[in-house]
Amino acid sequence: MLVLVLLWLGLLVAAVKFLQWTKEEFRQHAWQLADAERAYIVHQDAIDKTTEQISAVEGWVCGLEGQITMVSDYSESVHHGLVELGGFTRVTDLTAEERRCLYASERASLVARNAMGSNYYLRGVRQQFHGVGHGDTTGDPMSGSEQAESETPTVDQKVSAGSSGDRPIGAEIILNDLTTQLNNALAREHWRDASIFQHLMMDFLDMTYQNGFENTDSRRRFVDQLIMISRFEEMTNDARRNGHTDVGVVYEAHLSQWRLIPR
Repeated sequence: MLVLVLLWLGLLVAAVKFLQWTKEEFRQHAWQLADAERAYIVHQDAIDKTTEQISAVEGWVCGLEGQITMVSDYSESVHHGLVELGGFTRVTDLTAEERRCLYASERASLVARNAMGSNYYLRGVRQQFHGVGHGDTTGDPMSGSEQAESETPTVDQKVSAGSSGDRPIGAEIILNDLTTQLNNALAREHWRDASIFQHLMMDFLDMTYQNGFENTDSRRRFVDQLIMISRFEEMTNDARRNGHTDVGVVYEAHLSQWRLIPR
C-alpha cells in the first residue's frame, strides 16, 4: 500500500513538473511569436515603402522613355535638316583627330559669333548654304566676299594656343590648362573627359567675351564650375581604372592652381 502511494506521489510530482515545463515553453513560444509579429510589421512597412519607391521609379522610367522618344524624334529632324543642307552622318566613331578638329571649329564659331555679332554671323552661315549669287536683299553694306572672309575661323589658333594678350590676368593660364587637358584627353581617347573640357572652354570663351572675366559674379560662377570636385573625382577614378594613374596627380595639381583664382 505504501509503495502504491509513493508511486502516485511520484507520478503527481512528475505531472506537475511537466505542466510547469509546458507552461514555460508556451510562454517562450508566445514571446517568439510576439517578436515575429513585430518583425513582420517592420518588414511590412519596409515592403510598403519599397513598393512606393518602385512605383516612383516606374513613373520616372516612363517619363524617361517619353523624353528619349522626344530626343529621338528631334535627332531624326536634325538628321533630316543636315541631309537637306548636303551633310551626312557616319556610323563609325570619331577619331581623336576628328574630335580635335570638331572642337576647334566649334570654338572658332563661338569666337566668330562674338566678334561679328549674332546677326552678321548667322547671315554669313545662311549665305554659305544658299550661295552668294542671289544678290543681297538684306540691305547689309558688307559685300559677299567680305562676309565670306569673315567666316574663316582664323581666330582658332589664337584660341587654342591661349596667346591672347588682351585677356585679363589669369585667363590665359586657364585657357592654356584647359587646352592642354583637352588634347591629353583626346590622346588617351577619353571622350567624356574631352567633352567636359570642351564645354568648360566654351563657357570660358563666352564669359571672357567683352571682359566678362573681370565681373566678380561671372568669374565666381565659372570658378565654382571649374573646380567642381565630384566631377574631377569621377574623371580621375575613370582614368585610373583605364591604367592612367598619373592623370589624378595632374588633375589635382590643376585644381590646386585654379583654387587660387580670385573670386
